[in-house]
Amino acid sequence: MSRSTPPFRLAVVLGSSLALAVAAAPANAQTAAEKAAVEYQKGKEAFQARDFEGARAAFERAYMLDPSPVLLYNLGRACEESGDAEKAIEYFQMYLDRTADTPDRGDVERRVRVMQAILSKTKPEAVPDREPEPPPPPAPEPAPEPSLTPAPRAVQPAGPPPHTVLWPIGWASLGAGVVAAGVGIGFGVASSNAEEDHKAATTGAEKKRTADDAESAATMANVMYATGGVLVAAGVTMLIIDARRGAEAKSAPTAVVTPEGAFVGWGGRF
Repeated sequence: MSRSTPPFRLAVVLGSSLALAVAAAPANAQTAAEKAAVEYQKGKEAFQARDFEGARAAFERAYMLDPSPVLLYNLGRACEESGDAEKAIEYFQMYLDRTADTPDRGDVERRVRVMQAILSKTKPEAVPDREPEPPPPPAPEPAPEPSLTPAPRAVQPAGPPPHTVLWPIGWASLGAGVVAAGVGIGFGVASSNAEEDHKAATTGAEKKRTADDAESAATMANVMYATGGVLVAAGVTMLIIDARRGAEAKSAPTAVVTPEGAFVGWGGRF
């Protein structure tokens, strides 16, 4: 009876309320919940090891200690994998009766129909009259190993924050600012050299020329320093804005759709 097995689902719907109930209960109730947790873990390990009869026995003991609806689903799965279609239908129907608003109702009802189709061929008298017999299901694909790991259907992959149009502009502005500052340094050196020439000049015309050269180079140096500073500041500002927008886009909520179960904090379903 090999079919694809849905992943084990951790309890999220009733976990908080049941956990509060356990915390507020007397000591003997907490002890029962702890014992149920131990039996549940045994059943989980047995199911992973494909010991479905052992898993069924452990889940039955856990259900006697803490009759959570999700254990009915786990019992149905253990019976389904072990080949007991009749008991699987019984546990799945009990699960559906006790969880009217469960989001996986369609999946469980499909399993019930498959079990009923199997019983109709092997034990026609054992098929419940709750639903008409469906057509035989298509040939199932080979079943993977039972998995107890949650598997979201849609998860946004992690990665570096996305960049905006400011990213290349910011780097270009930053580079241009560094170049402008370098040019300013060149003019500053030229101004210093012209001042030295001015001091060494011996004629009036030469002194005037070197003074004009020193003043012109100093002016250009100041202009390039100011331009470089503005460009560097603008580039850094744009890169900071880009990084913040990218972080906001990365931290935006993403849709993660997973089947939800209902069980006390130690429990789960597969």
